[in-house]
Amino acid sequence: MTNGSRRMGIPALATLLQDARYAGRMWRKNPAFTLFAVCGLALAIGANTAVFTVVNAALFRNLPFQGSDRIAYVSSFDMAHGDEPLQSFSYPDYRDFKTRLKSFEDLAAVQYTAVNLSDDANFPERYRAVRMTANTLAVIGQRPLLGRDLEPADTQPGAAPVVLLTYRVWESRYNKNESLIGKTLHIDETPATVIGITAPGVRLAGDNDLWLPLITPQTQTRENRDLTIFGRLVDGAGIGRASAEAGAVARQLGSEYPANKDIGAEVQDVSAYHINARIRQVLKALLGAVAFVLLIACANAANLLLGRAVIRSREISIRAALGAGRSRVIRQLLTESVLLSVAAGALGAFLAYLGVRVFNTALGKMAEFGKPGWVVFSVDKNVLLYSLAISIGTGILFGLAPALRMSRIDLSVALKEGGQAAGAGVRRRFLSGILVGVEVALAVVLLTSAGLMIRSMVNAGKSRLGVNAANVLTMRVELPRSKYQRPEQQVSFFRQLSARLQALPGVEAASVVSELPGNGAIRERTNRFQIEGSPIAEKRKLPRTAVLIIGPGYFRSMQALLRGREFTEVDGDTGHEAAIINQSFAAKYWPGENPIGKRIQVHDVDDAGSSAWSTIVGIAADIVQNDFSEGLPRAYLPYQQHPDRSMFVAARTRVVPASLAPAFRQTVRDMDANLPVFALRSLDDHVSLKRGDTRLFGSAFTVFAIIALALASMGLYAVISQSVNQRTREMGIRAAMGASGAHLMWLIYSQGMRQFAIGLAIGLALSLAVGRVLSSQLVGVSSSDPVTYLLVISVLTIAAALACGLPARRAAGADPAAALRFE
Repeated sequence: MTNGSRRMGIPALATLLQDARYAGRMWRKNPAFTLFAVCGLALAIGANTAVFTVVNAALFRNLPFQGSDRIAYVSSFDMAHGDEPLQSFSYPDYRDFKTRLKSFEDLAAVQYTAVNLSDDANFPERYRAVRMTANTLAVIGQRPLLGRDLEPADTQPGAAPVVLLTYRVWESRYNKNESLIGKTLHIDETPATVIGITAPGVRLAGDNDLWLPLITPQTQTRENRDLTIFGRLVDGAGIGRASAEAGAVARQLGSEYPANKDIGAEVQDVSAYHINARIRQVLKALLGAVAFVLLIACANAANLLLGRAVIRSREISIRAALGAGRSRVIRQLLTESVLLSVAAGALGAFLAYLGVRVFNTALGKMAEFGKPGWVVFSVDKNVLLYSLAISIGTGILFGLAPALRMSRIDLSVALKEGGQAAGAGVRRRFLSGILVGVEVALAVVLLTSAGLMIRSMVNAGKSRLGVNAANVLTMRVELPRSKYQRPEQQVSFFRQLSARLQALPGVEAASVVSELPGNGAIRERTNRFQIEGSPIAEKRKLPRTAVLIIGPGYFRSMQALLRGREFTEVDGDTGHEAAIINQSFAAKYWPGENPIGKRIQVHDVDDAGSSAWSTIVGIAADIVQNDFSEGLPRAYLPYQQHPDRSMFVAARTRVVPASLAPAFRQTVRDMDANLPVFALRSLDDHVSLKRGDTRLFGSAFTVFAIIALALASMGLYAVISQSVNQRTREMGIRAAMGASGAHLMWLIYSQGMRQFAIGLAIGLALSLAVGRVLSSQLVGVSSSDPVTYLLVISVLTIAAALACGLPARRAAGADPAAALRFE
């Protein structure tokens, strides 16, 4: 910096400090005004900072280790069914993408699973595990903290089983015992040697606890798609370029292999891959909601400053008469408003910290349905810059209009009238009216959005599943592959378990099911199927249906069978293949007919094969499995026909479900002492947890809407009160000329209500547009729900009536003599 620059900078800094000291004196002289403005702005800035902290962690931040911004995922989708997301790939697909994709330095493949971990010193526990190729840790730029990494030999068929533990498991289960390296643990009852411990924070986006080798399959079929593929981008390669190349490779594979026909591919960053579109949209809607709150607070502050223009007009006129130019006046006034908003920003940062803690705690209570482990709500560079920007930007935004208005004061009029009328007038009241209308319109949008989310939240919490969810106890059991490898072993275990549970005192019926109802935002995979007698079509053009695997007595547990019969113990045996369909399936494919006795053939989910022709033996109610399944055709197949190692147990009880939890756990232990039970809870609790995101986001919208309502109401009240104060002399003259108190009250009241009505009309129009954006998040309520809109109009009208009525009543009761003497 040159000497000249320094000489120019020092006076500028001194002037700025002088303006800041003067602003401080002004705010200290008007503590009520300062407190009102700072608190309103702090609420808005705090809400914005809190929501941005959440959005930043979920949408803009990568995995919690250095260089993770270069990690990207390859995702697949089914082009034959409207780009239905598949995400996963087969092992041959992984091998081909690894060879052909040049936008990646290297590609790894993982398979997420859950395993039972047991040893001689601790009780068996269930952990999330990832089976990975040997290069996985190297791809993400990590190495074990202790021990060694996987080697290619560890992933070959017949290799000795090995395991790496995350730091979290090593610390919590083994108290950071370094001698654990080389020891043997049991993974699903198979002995495995501990070869390493990964560093703290090193985990994939799936939030795993254990690292296991992905054994190279000896039989590699392209239909078996169960691998997640990701890699490190080469320098200079962006998501767009890599995605275009992945799409080209997918088209090549589609032309080379029939199983890959119509399977597309794209590349996504960590957030886009793991945070589903529904949650992303809700987070963006929340960000928009708090932006509205901030605009309301800005309009409030601007209106307050416009009101103070009347009081300060003489002061500004004197400063101008003494030689202060317009730019100097504007700079002084903007300095005051920016310092006010920065003070509010400091308080808002504290409120944001508290808000994020509450939000994080609420997510933690959602158990396994909460946030991914890699999403950490913390203050980083982005949050700090955002908070600073909105603090300064807010001060400029709400201070600019009043500053420009006050800098154009007519000196002669202001000095002659003593400051009482110079800042008033038609233009100031017009600008103030516009700001009030903006506040009301934004409050309407927020209140209607919150109302729709609250109604959706209430609907989601109701027993609208198509089943009787009361008095149903559920749990999940996953059999280890090593001990229950054969289908007949799996069938035998769950058949015995159902029988033992049903024999317990207080249990009315017990069965198994592949997925419980009420899974919230979790989408179902669908299977292709064919109806006997329908025209034969290519497999890829066959219709799809959702499929659930259930045991005998399932619909008795859920009280949801409408016609026909339940599955029996022989259903699923060769020659006794059976199916139950829901009402939507029957209405779509056999309208006006009785489908019982007809046959369907359901293909495997990976299209690798087909089941036998199954006879329809019953029709069930339309059970809502998730937020997207209303009206979705669904087929139920018997467990004996499609056994699986992992199943839910659902039992209808005659007593409080929680009272039977110890007996259920002991029953499983009696059958297999090393088998852990998890997700042991009532069906009501299961649905509540799965719908936790709807309640949480609905509550957030409610809080922001209440803040908006309070700010808008207080803003309207402040504007009308200031108007009454500034028109006190006018009220005295009107009263002296014979105007009644009722007439004066109506004069003030109608002024405020006109401004409110204009804002209400604009807000309702905007709300209809915003409602369409939120429609995908709503459960059981329309985006134009008349009940919500009528309720919002009523609440706002009552608030506006009070905000306008109190100052109007004060104006009507004013003493004419005192009003005429008022200056």
